[in-house]
Amino acid sequence: MSSLNNQRGYLTMAVGQQYIQNATMLAASIKRTQTFVNNVTLVKDDRSVINDKQAEYFDNIVTIPWREEIWQTRSELWYHSPYEQTMFVEADMLLTNNVSDWWY
Repeated sequence: MSSLNNQRGYLTMAVGQQYIQNATMLAASIKRTQTFVNNVTLVKDDRSVINDKQAEYFDNIVTIPWREEIWQTRSELWYHSPYEQTMFVEADMLLTNNVSDWWY
């Protein structure tokens, strides 16, 4: 990756269609409000479907096998980040203001 901004990104996880929708809204809010880092990676289970329109908001989509125990999956999320510096954000969040100073 050539620039520091491409080495940083937000990571979120979505299990189920409602959380796919939430994660898409989160990604849209990041793209609209963040000036320093606005890369977003979605980690989703292999049962959840993401349509083409939703997929446009994500820089990366990682599909992992569905697990009964979601907390085990959550503890392994960092292995799926393509970034050197990753900020995890819950899928049901929205970023309404620029939070670029969080990266420092």
